[in-house]
Amino acid sequence: MKLKLIPLLAGAIAMTLTAAPLATQVVQAQSGTGTPSQSGPRMKGMKGMKALNLSAEQRTQMQQIHEATKAQIEQVLTAEQRQQLEAAKEQRQATRAERQAARAQGQARPQGENRERRGPFANLNLSAEQQTRIQEIKQASRQRMEAVLTEEQRQTLNELKQTRQQRRQGQQQ
Repeated sequence: MKLKLIPLLAGAIAMTLTAAPLATQVVQAQSGTGTPSQSGPRMKGMKGMKALNLSAEQRTQMQQIHEATKAQIEQVLTAEQRQQLEAAKEQRQATRAERQAARAQGQARPQGENRERRGPFANLNLSAEQQTRIQEIKQASRQRMEAVLTEEQRQTLNELKQTRQQRRQGQQQ
């Protein structure tokens, strides 16, 4: 009797070890968590959206709004400003990669190195008209994105905003 149980237990353990990673991948794919390659395109600038538990349809709508907003803003910029914006984006990506590599090696952020919080448009020398137009585009985009959310998701979003504001105020003091 004991001899028959041992192969059964070994088989059960082998199946569990094989099935667990596959089940994890299925759950991540269905819930939209995991790496960007597992869950589709990453929505840049929308880090807090994970907490909103967006449906696949909502994620698609948000991505479409984001892309449309980006295109509208690029139309406001001159060719030179678009080039400067692209160069700044590449610089941020390089800096981020360096920080991640340093963190992976166990190095802390060097003393005195603070993250710049000025935004991507700070060094573009935007005219007053361009600044106004970009703010209008962003505001319309936020309204369209909030319209995609359920009431519960809007409440969660407002809580996230308040938390972020409190954290920023604490860092400034």
